[in-house]
Amino acid sequence: KNIAIEKTFASMLEVLKEDPDFASRGEDVTEENIQPRLRMTILYALANKLGGLVLNTGNKTELALGYCTIYGDMAGGLGVIADLNKERVYKLAYYLNEKAGKERIPLSIIERAPSAELKTGQLDEHGMGAHPQVLSPLVDALVNGMSLKEAKASFCEKFEEALIERIFKTLHANEWKR
Repeated sequence: KNIAIEKTFASMLEVLKEDPDFASRGEDVTEENIQPRLRMTILYALANKLGGLVLNTGNKTELALGYCTIYGDMAGGLGVIADLNKERVYKLAYYLNEKAGKERIPLSIIERAPSAELKTGQLDEHGMGAHPQVLSPLVDALVNGMSLKEAKASFCEKFEEALIERIFKTLHANEWKR
């Protein structure tokens, strides 16, 4: 099902802008985070009404870096791909299509650049510093306990030191989300 959230999103912004403290501040990630929370509210309503289960769609790379929204795309009764890094998610999608002998997951979805699609022109790699599939091995190593020093030594040929430091800091700064 496709359920548009534009009207609901606009209504939510109108309500929030009635608060002078909210209205006096410029637009930022707050407005972006409202969208996945509205989607999740709709999904939970449908699940309740129709007897379904809402699935969390976050993968290990996104979850580790906090590239997800609490009570938004992090919500769900089951994290079906939570233990798969972004690279494996794509491999799984291709495998499922191959096994089915048809496009169960449209190639247009698999082959487009990853994006949370919360604002125009947004791509995951802009927020993460590199394409999430490329970052996956570094993120996995850090999640599994590799130190910053070890990461710099192990991944120095693949990433600039500043990016390795940024990913390390981002991972630890978003620990609270996990």
